[in-house]
Amino acid sequence: MFFGGGGGGFPGFPGFDSDDMPIGRGGPKKDVDNKRFYELLGIAKDASSIEIKKAYHKKALTDHPDKGGDPDIFKEITHAYEILRDEEKRKMYDKYGEDALKEGGGGAHAGGMGDIFDMFMGGGGRR
Repeated sequence: MFFGGGGGGFPGFPGFDSDDMPIGRGGPKKDVDNKRFYELLGIAKDASSIEIKKAYHKKALTDHPDKGGDPDIFKEITHAYEILRDEEKRKMYDKYGEDALKEGGGGAHAGGMGDIFDMFMGGGGRR
């Protein structure tokens, strides 16, 4: 196996721990905030895609700027919905939090080979 735990992998590159995080980079893992999007929509973390959609539409009826809602809050609600409705982005958010999506992980090629190479080369975003 190329990317085994315990520091395995290619010489000069870290292995991965049980959470698929590089070993030996950045010290101990920090806690990630992966509750905020669910709280914005008022849903549980195990909500189905139908529940997510219904919650978003309910929030849009009350929080849309055309209905007197705050535009900034509505942008946050819409962003949360866009992440949680996409299975790949939702998995990434659940595992690594919002920061992972901001660092180039939430694009059209999330989880692709470019992300793996970025991780090895120390880059957080695309160049």
